[in-house]
Amino acid sequence: MPGDAQLAASDQAEQQAYDLILGDAGKVLTCRRRRTKLRTQYGKNTFGQSCLAARRLVEKGVPT
Repeated sequence: MPGDAQLAASDQAEQQAYDLILGDAGKVLTCRRRRTKLRTQYGKNTFGQSCLAARRLVEKGVPT
């Protein structure tokens, strides 16, 4: 449906999701690319690693 604002917003969100996963920003989520010392400082648990991933995404300039 051309001109449908909700459909356009949905398409844009889908494209951003693909860009996040497949683009450069997705690389920050790969654990192997993180330094072991930094992972340990954040804590090797779900919360700590999630905080580290959020930090990396912000540093990469991923919009919120």
